[in-house]
Amino acid sequence: MTPTSYVHEWNRRDGYMTNPRTTLVDLQERPHSYGPGGLHPVVLGDVFKDGRYEVVHKLGFGKSATVWLAEDLNQTAWVALKICRADITDPRELAMLYALQQSSVAEYVAELYDHFIHTGPNGSHICIVTNVIGPSLENRVFKRGQDRKDLAMEEQLQLTAQLLQTVMDLHNAGFAHGDLSPGDVIFRVGKLQSLNRQQLFEFVGEPQVADLLREDGLPLGPHLPRQMTDSMDWANWDCKVGDKLCLVDWGEGFRHDAPLNRRLSQTLHITAPETIFTDNFDHRVDLWAAGCCIYVILFRHNPFEDWGSCSILQQMLGLVESLPPEWEARWEQIQRDYKYKGDDWPEDEKLLRRFLSIVPEPELTPLLPIMQRLMRFKPSDRISARQALSILFGAPASPPPAAPPANGGEDDMDMMDV
Repeated sequence: MTPTSYVHEWNRRDGYMTNPRTTLVDLQERPHSYGPGGLHPVVLGDVFKDGRYEVVHKLGFGKSATVWLAEDLNQTAWVALKICRADITDPRELAMLYALQQSSVAEYVAELYDHFIHTGPNGSHICIVTNVIGPSLENRVFKRGQDRKDLAMEEQLQLTAQLLQTVMDLHNAGFAHGDLSPGDVIFRVGKLQSLNRQQLFEFVGEPQVADLLREDGLPLGPHLPRQMTDSMDWANWDCKVGDKLCLVDWGEGFRHDAPLNRRLSQTLHITAPETIFTDNFDHRVDLWAAGCCIYVILFRHNPFEDWGSCSILQQMLGLVESLPPEWEARWEQIQRDYKYKGDDWPEDEKLLRRFLSIVPEPELTPLLPIMQRLMRFKPSDRISARQALSILFGAPASPPPAAPPANGGEDDMDMMDV
């Protein structure tokens, strides 16, 4: 099959494009994620485990897996089917799910139904079957219009409280998530199992697919999916304040008392700085990530743009504080190694400036010190989730502090949108 003339250049990524033209190659998992050891190619209608699970829609994707809405044809029930990359051979996520389900925080995790190995053209894949929970915080924040006011003030405060309560309970039970991002914070929707397929599609949106093509016109080969599938947008879901939260994607999770003789594989834009500058980390990586998630709830975009690890480190500088002196030599070495020349961004209280320029509601003032104290470079300087909750519920609704003097006028303020 050869590319058609109306597929424009902007739609091509990594030598691939779609027909009809879409942004799926840009916004979904990249085609280079497929190949020996990589993701398993899936198209709607595929079945797994001897025909038991039929794929009907796509729930989402990440760096290590794709997740699909499937029908359990044996039980006539909707399930979430997570298919891990073939090079993931350590079933750490399964062990975490087993442990969490036997703990006091079982309400915050998906219910493990089944797991099996599926062999395909890219290798053997660990597959995990759980209940379908609902849309993510990422769905709520990024896919509900562009106006920040779409999230009411009460909802912002409630989401912050729920997130901090979840992290506090998790840590009190001796667990850490390790890679907490807005896409891993899930709202629990109870009505899904009562819906038939058509009703479900009316609720979450019809599947959107497009044929995947190589731009050079050559065949795809067996390692790639024939189609790209858009993740469901939960089109008719209406978030209700008080909907319970769950956490998913436990592949980087750990117990507090477990030996941590490995590196965390974190989502780049929420990477905790100690995992870059040191060889040590603990449960307090979740506190940094919680601060990033609260930032997303408040400002409706990530605190750091994913332009590469050096760029993200540059953006961290001055968000709340300067780099600790003992990390400066490491930062200079990183810049030399990557031949990186940092941008001349302001490095004083960028978070405070952004907050004062955008957030008018005095009731949201407690979110500023919470973010400032969670997003500290050194884990020992971060407050706990319990302390953050105390600030949220105990701080008076006073006017925000005065802004520090600007270094360069309006141009500096514009830089804070980065």
